[in-house]
Amino acid sequence: MTEFSCIVIDECHHASGGHAFSDILGMVRSCPEQLRPRILGLTASLVPNNKSHTVSLPKILKNLEPAVIYRPCLSYKHERKESLVTLKIPDEIRSYIQDAQIQFNLFIQQIQAYRKEFQMLSDSNTHIVKGQLRAVKDNIFNDSYAAYGFKSEEIEGLFGLLGSIEICRDISIPEAVAMLSTTNASVLPGVQDLIVRYQNYQNISPKMMELSKHIQNYNGSKVIVFVNTRELCRKLWRHLSKEFPELNPLVVVGYMGDDGMGWEEQQKNISEEFKRGDSHLIISTSILEGTDVPDCGLVIRFSNCFTIIQNIQSKGRARQANSQYVVFAYEDEECRFEELQKNEKQLDEMLKVLCSENGLPSPKACDIIQELINIDQSLSVTALKKKQKRKEEDLTTFS
Repeated sequence: MTEFSCIVIDECHHASGGHAFSDILGMVRSCPEQLRPRILGLTASLVPNNKSHTVSLPKILKNLEPAVIYRPCLSYKHERKESLVTLKIPDEIRSYIQDAQIQFNLFIQQIQAYRKEFQMLSDSNTHIVKGQLRAVKDNIFNDSYAAYGFKSEEIEGLFGLLGSIEICRDISIPEAVAMLSTTNASVLPGVQDLIVRYQNYQNISPKMMELSKHIQNYNGSKVIVFVNTRELCRKLWRHLSKEFPELNPLVVVGYMGDDGMGWEEQQKNISEEFKRGDSHLIISTSILEGTDVPDCGLVIRFSNCFTIIQNIQSKGRARQANSQYVVFAYEDEECRFEELQKNEKQLDEMLKVLCSENGLPSPKACDIIQELINIDQSLSVTALKKKQKRKEEDLTTFS
């Protein structure tokens, strides 16, 4: 470690807990002070998920002493257009969601008899309930749940029912019903009645219709669509592959679990295909949020954000000049997104003050930054011109 003069840690907000970055920092601290390499940490999201920046930022600064935080003023980010598309849930889809929630909560009441802290499902706490269910699933064989008479297929069934609610909100009622029929959800009481009741409904979600419209009207090079779950990711990919085969849509999910995608075998190849232009559309979970795709001009946050980090990392993929970042939200999700935007602005202002107090950036650093921005923009424009020329040459050859 002492042979290095500087160590650069990208996405350094992961440097906590049992992450490998923490191990590297521990090795640095173990070096004699006069021989320690300097550390440059890079991140677009300094504050941890679901933490108040007014509380956590001072703690982070104290842990990092005597380090300083520098927030670059990147002027070109203002060329990105950010917009919120607010949608209304149709009555039929709302009816399915409410009926499915009733069946879900009837079973949750049985769990609450033994675990009072377990939350009932509502429109606003799906991610919390899913986390609680995951804990039950992980402990079903070595915890008291099995002793209480709960079966693993019932817990899997709750995941299926929960997933069908998300699929109904975001894709369609037919897809939600199909999910109930093909998962363990059918073992839960009342689910068969739910299938029969909605099996002839054909309602498509407003999000799906809005997504098709945005992709159809976009004239740029590459599009990334972010969702929150693997199930939604893959179902959305199947729909978009049929609707936009000329874009060669690809799907990217994380590496954990039986249905994960390894980096070397799958994720890396897909990212390279996208960068080369073999594909022009990727549907992804958060795994792609740190990937650099310079000529991506449209990023759609199909599933609403739960954290500042999700929002910052998602919009950060819209790197092309004059790019677009679009968030889809139902009316019951709008306040959450606006709160995230407000918190992000407050955090940004706090970082600006910190930089000013530390005399950062220096005039020389400002000149270097501006020079790099100019080079970056020039390369993007040149790449677009070359791509357009190749398209025209291909059309000429074909004709």
